[in-house]
Amino acid sequence: MDFNPDTWGTVADWVGGLGTTAAFVATAFVFFRDAKVRRIAQARKIVYIAEATEFYSIASTAFRDTGDGLPTPIHEYILKNLSDEPIYGVRFIASGGPRKGRRLTAREVVLPGDAFTYEDELDYPPVVAFRDNSDVSWVRNIKGKIHPTSAPWLTQKDAAYTNL
Repeated sequence: MDFNPDTWGTVADWVGGLGTTAAFVATAFVFFRDAKVRRIAQARKIVYIAEATEFYSIASTAFRDTGDGLPTPIHEYILKNLSDEPIYGVRFIASGGPRKGRRLTAREVVLPGDAFTYEDELDYPPVVAFRDNSDVSWVRNIKGKIHPTSAPWLTQKDAAYTNL
């Protein structure tokens, strides 16, 4: 085989070509990684917590009794939008028990700084499904895990994400 520099180029030509290719690949990698970070940025600013209380809020006016005179522990599940943009199609979805996969309550829009609360005596904390301002749907559990999903409400295909 003839390695004539007029045909194949010099070593410097090859090194320059490889350097250009490596720079292009690195630029593409950084671009796609940053796009992924931007895509999840708003979803990470949606906080989901639970607080145990002894009574339902005055707004629900319900009081539950265990039969022994002590109130049943009630959990208040709170979704807070700490982002600068609204979120849409917010759903609390049962993650276990006989109601697994069913929508418990919903709100169409939660504005920046607002909270959406759900109270219940659930054995399993619900998951929250919502759509961000970029129209990407997410499911978040009480442990803080977040996962993109195909719909703002839980479908049969997405039911596996209730155990995140």
